[in-house]
Amino acid sequence: MQLDRLGRPEDAVRVVRETGSVEAAKIVAHYFTRIGDHASAIQFLVLSRCPEAAFRLAQKHRKMELYAEALGKLTYFSKQI
Repeated sequence: MQLDRLGRPEDAVRVVRETGSVEAAKIVAHYFTRIGDHASAIQFLVLSRCPEAAFRLAQKHRKMELYAEALGKLTYFSKQI
C-alpha cells in the first residue's frame, strides 16, 4: 500500500476493515501518525495488534477514552469470530 503516492487513505482504510489485515493496519496507522491524525492512528494501531504503541500515543495526546473504545471494539469483534 502506497498511501503517500496514491493519496487515497480511504481506500486503504476500507481494505483494512474488509480484510482485517494486520500488516495493512500497521501501514495505515503509520500514515495517520505521520499526518498527525492521532485518533485514527490509535484505532489502527489497536487493529494492527500494537496495543502498547496505541496506549503510548493515546496517553501522549490525551485520547485514553478513544483507546479504551478501540480496545473494546477489538475484543467484541474477536469474540464474534
